[in-house]
Amino acid sequence: MTQERIMQGDIDLNLIKKTNAVFCHDLSNPLSIIRMTVQELLKSSVDGKTQNMESMRPLLQMAFDATQRITTLIQSMQVFSGQPVESLMFSEVPIQKILEDSFTSSQSTLKKYGSQILPLKESPSIPISCEPAYLKVAIHQLLKNSAEAGATQIEVHIEKKEEPKRVEITVTDNGQGISKEMISDIFTPFATSQTDKKGMGIGLYVAKTIIEKHQGTLLLKESKRGHTAFMISLPF
Repeated sequence: MTQERIMQGDIDLNLIKKTNAVFCHDLSNPLSIIRMTVQELLKSSVDGKTQNMESMRPLLQMAFDATQRITTLIQSMQVFSGQPVESLMFSEVPIQKILEDSFTSSQSTLKKYGSQILPLKESPSIPISCEPAYLKVAIHQLLKNSAEAGATQIEVHIEKKEEPKRVEITVTDNGQGISKEMISDIFTPFATSQTDKKGMGIGLYVAKTIIEKHQGTLLLKESKRGHTAFMISLPF
């Protein structure tokens, strides 16, 4: 099993190489966008004056989105490498805002795989104590996992539980599902059913680690071809 191999230090060098290759690829793309944007801004500068900034807004938005992708990637690798999350600053933020911001920052990734998030249904605001940036990383990893599994539609549902006080977030997709052989290993680093270098095999591990640092749980609720559901439970 993958977990046993990790505990014994018997990790295939090809896994390390694959992780490094995917990390470099995911990092180089947004950096290229930022570099292109800066080049365009430099070209538009004439005698110390720049063109109408309104015309540059799409490029600037692309650059900003690219920095968000880099931040998410770095934070994911920090969690994976064991950097403590407890020392981060927690604050009260509505879970709806966390989800909406995660949807926005994940758009470029989902677009690459042809995946779409259905609009979040309106619900009463539910403030939770969290480290917003890292919780968004956890949501992003779940959305990315769905996209890499071939999902064309992803739906996120929020439910408030009073006893005990918990908020449950269910992420459902219509992707290829998870095989029975993989289910016991899905939260283990480097465990992946993808054979075409789509991911590093650490996304679900990162998501679970972050959510547990928030005194929450992440569970696979159901998985079959055409329907997979993960459930996050967090205190509020």
